[in-house]
Amino acid sequence: MGLWLRQKAKALAELIGYQETKILQAVFAAAGAAQASNGYRQLPTLYGPMLARYDDMIARQLEAYGGHTRPELAMVLDLIKPGAVVVDAGAHIGSFAVPLAQKVGPTGKVLAFEPDPENFALLCRNSELNKVSAQVQAFCGIVTDQPG
Repeated sequence: MGLWLRQKAKALAELIGYQETKILQAVFAAAGAAQASNGYRQLPTLYGPMLARYDDMIARQLEAYGGHTRPELAMVLDLIKPGAVVVDAGAHIGSFAVPLAQKVGPTGKVLAFEPDPENFALLCRNSELNKVSAQVQAFCGIVTDQPG
């Protein structure tokens, strides 16, 4: 879990005179129960909430930093203008597609390609969750220079 959670657990432990580790154990147990129930978690990010698998490396970055490869995303967002058409090849769960769609706005489009069916489903759900599904046109497939 993130630093924020550890800080809150410590503050709560000091307030009620309980061991910080016991509070964290309870939180981890609850998180494990949620994982067992559906395998996904919702994370707050700089660009809105994102659903992600518990075992996903990018989800750990979203949790720790509020975004995935933030410097690169900031650079790309700086180049994109409202109304643009952008291709996100390897869109994963939408950690780039969602902020790109927010940037291009209602007159723009993000063509998001993701070959993994589970990640593709999360990409679609995250687009809906962040109210950018009108801008994100998602494809379950790969981008290649070869036919077939």
